[in-house]
Amino acid sequence: MSALLSAFAAALRAPALPPPPGLCAWNGSDVRTRFNVHRNTFVAGLVQALGDTLPVCRQALGAETFDALAKAYVHDDPPRSPVLSAWGQGFDAWVRAHPHAASVWPWLADLARLERARAIAWTAGDAPASSAPEFAALCAQPERLARTRFTLHPSCQVLRFDWGVVDLWVAHQGAEPPADLAVHERADAALVLRDDARDGAVLVLRLAPPAAAFVERLAQGQTLGEAALAAPAAGVDLAACLALLIRHRAIAGHAPPGDLP
Repeated sequence: MSALLSAFAAALRAPALPPPPGLCAWNGSDVRTRFNVHRNTFVAGLVQALGDTLPVCRQALGAETFDALAKAYVHDDPPRSPVLSAWGQGFDAWVRAHPHAASVWPWLADLARLERARAIAWTAGDAPASSAPEFAALCAQPERLARTRFTLHPSCQVLRFDWGVVDLWVAHQGAEPPADLAVHERADAALVLRDDARDGAVLVLRLAPPAAAFVERLAQGQTLGEAALAAPAAGVDLAACLALLIRHRAIAGHAPPGDLP
């Protein structure tokens, strides 16, 4: 049985392969024709799932173009897990390695990575945000604040891009997405997180690249003082960065200096 299932799965993924041996139709109809129904359903379901995860990619390319690209991706990187939401994580890397896609839509991999991050944030674990009184107490003791290490919410992801895809994503959130929006090659960055106080809305918050580096250092476990060392030279507004994290409940905890290793 396992050999038959393996052959069935392999044939679903490869249109050039014949149906696995031993199959027959109950009414005597052509097995290849009947099997192609399953094959088409398999591919169509995955194309739909990828489009649901990457809706702006699909809008930006156009449904027909995106679906054709998604079909090629299905054949190159089919699911290896029964968890459908986990499939497609390698799409951005696949796009970068695809000669045609990478040359015609050089920004597509970055946009796909942004949309995938939103899907990851949606399913990330829960964690209560640090309270305003806690922050007020810390801010009243600057030396203690500088030696404090913060824990970011599990959904938080800092993303850096080579193309200005944050503008592209934002432009497609309206009722009528732009038909043709130029995407420029430039350093871009965003913080993606789920704000549980806003009914679990997944937010895309633009960050200047230096600010993204500061938040990355916090996420890596550096103290506020350590993370801030390079911030003035890079022109980072530390107060604005912290206010952004606090306002959107991105900080899920902090370790006071006495608890640091």
